[in-house]
Amino acid sequence: MLLGKVVYDGTHGGDLLNLQDVEDLAVEMDAVHALHCPNLRDEELLRNFETQMIDLIRASRSVRKPIVF
Repeated sequence: MLLGKVVYDGTHGGDLLNLQDVEDLAVEMDAVHALHCPNLRDEELLRNFETQMIDLIRASRSVRKPIVF
């Protein structure tokens, strides 16, 4: 989900993650949480990305709407 629908090419034009996709992404984000980078700057970027994605997932779940890019 993450690589196939979120960070696959850098451009999105009306792409969306439906509610099931959001749930699948949430599972993948649990795996991202376990990843760590030896470089401090890379680790900071990864944690920032993780936080932003978790915030999007929470918002989507709370209003029961897809995430649209």
